[in-house]
Amino acid sequence: MSKKNRLGLPRGIRDISPDKYELYLWLLDRFREICNKYNYKVMEPATLEFFETLSLKSGPDIANEIYEFKDKADRHLGLRFDLTVGLTRYVTSHPELPKPIRLAAYSVQWRYDEPQFGRYRSFYAWDVEIYGGNEIYSSAEVILLVDNLLKSIGLKHYEIRISDRRLVENVIKYFSPNGDVPAIMRALDKWGKIDKSEIVSLINKAGGDNIDDMLSLLFESKESDFLSIINKFGGKILEKVYVILKDDLSVDKIRLDPSIVRGLDYYDGIVFEVKSKKGAEIGSIVGGGSFSKLVSLFGGDMDAFGAAGGVERLLLALEKEGVKIDLKKPPLVLVIPLEEELIPYSIKLSEKLRDLSNARIESPVLYRSLKKYLQYANKITADYVIFIGKAEASTGKIKLRDMNKRMEYTVSIEEAAEILSKAEN
Repeated sequence: MSKKNRLGLPRGIRDISPDKYELYLWLLDRFREICNKYNYKVMEPATLEFFETLSLKSGPDIANEIYEFKDKADRHLGLRFDLTVGLTRYVTSHPELPKPIRLAAYSVQWRYDEPQFGRYRSFYAWDVEIYGGNEIYSSAEVILLVDNLLKSIGLKHYEIRISDRRLVENVIKYFSPNGDVPAIMRALDKWGKIDKSEIVSLINKAGGDNIDDMLSLLFESKESDFLSIINKFGGKILEKVYVILKDDLSVDKIRLDPSIVRGLDYYDGIVFEVKSKKGAEIGSIVGGGSFSKLVSLFGGDMDAFGAAGGVERLLLALEKEGVKIDLKKPPLVLVIPLEEELIPYSIKLSEKLRDLSNARIESPVLYRSLKKYLQYANKITADYVIFIGKAEASTGKIKLRDMNKRMEYTVSIEEAAEILSKAEN
């Protein structure tokens, strides 16, 4: 292997630098806060699954996108492509769990598809699921949770578009009675992602008829026509969920949209997607729906509804809206020993300051000149530096320099901790 390859990464894979990863952790904190409010238990589903488990009722597109391989025992395995499959396997493997079961996850997943704007082959996602509830009320709660999560992080310009797979299936059967419904559904989900001519070709291959009329009804109907479409093609559950969200729960960004289908074959009822109005090129920032058939394929018998969102896409949506993320941190302190033999004492003093305050303390791990220490302090934008000389070590006092105000204090460790604690507020 060449040196260039040793230092490179496979296409679609990247490092997440410390400053960017801070944003991932910030979003994780907001996500956990919302999960706690709604009592969703956050867990980590398995990263590796049997290929048969991952591809179960997910459709051929996903089967092609799974990172799959044979291990040393010749088992056919794959990296997870979403979090729902693992959570569902976990729930159906633990029938003793009291229902309804509310679970959540925030982690990395992999898809072997073409890298695109806002999506890498390895990417982070968050996920919430309800198992064992009623589809109508579970969907209302999950969509309400999603709306509150997006509001809590400062997003404003988005729409929640809701539909029903059963309604779309009825539309397909009406226009293409002899067509392959799941295949046509997957083709419809590509609307806006590929050219219309390619979608028409895919529907043709799936035995579709009256394609222009079907596409016109689903994608070109006016919003004022949606209720009549619901009445004609059987969307009473969709209408009830919509009314609960809009009228009872005051979710003002909810919209009816019969064109929403979701590409995964395991969806079977109410489905929804959230689109950014400031970053249409990002694609859906959240999506979800009912997947009770997936539960039954794992041997369970209960309604299930969930939602998931890509972390990278959500952060891009915030950037597009110009939302300023406040990553307020405790002050950064660099401890500088003026002689090499004072490094152990400096480390001990650093540890005491960590106990007495929440400041970020860098203790010395090598000795260098004072000039180089101060150059380093400027590079890491330290808020304070502490000088430790023989006099400080013998008296227990320290010299604390405020790098922003250019002021210096001779104080005890306890007094220094108090100054740093006040600087945190």
